[in-house]
Amino acid sequence: MAQQDAIDLLAFKDDTFLRIQVKTAHALLSKGRRNPSCHFQLGHGGNKRLPTIKDYDIVALVKPDTRLCIFYPIQAISQYTKRVNPTRFTAENEADSWQKAVDVIMEMRRLNGLVKVS
Repeated sequence: MAQQDAIDLLAFKDDTFLRIQVKTAHALLSKGRRNPSCHFQLGHGGNKRLPTIKDYDIVALVKPDTRLCIFYPIQAISQYTKRVNPTRFTAENEADSWQKAVDVIMEMRRLNGLVKVS
C-alpha cells in the first residue's frame, strides 16, 4: 500500500505537535563536481511542487550512514532539490538546526494565533 500523506513523524512540544517529513540521501561525487554532496529531492506530490505549511512543518534531511539530520522549517524550502556538504552532518548542527526549526514554526503559530501564549 502506498503512503497516503507527507507526514513521516510527529514530534510533540508542550501541548502541540510538529509534522515532519524525512528525506534521505547518501554522499555522492557528481560528475563535474570537486567535492561529494548529499543531493536531496524536496519536491512534493506526483507533480513535484514545492511543499507548503499545509503539507508539513519541518523537513529532516538525513545522511543515513551517520544517522544524523539537518532540520529546516518548511518556510526555508524554496527549491526542488538541495545539495548539502556531508561534513555539515554533525551532532551539533543537528541540535542547532532542530532548535531553530522548532523556534520558527512555534513563532509562526504564535503570530497566527495557533499557540497559546502563557
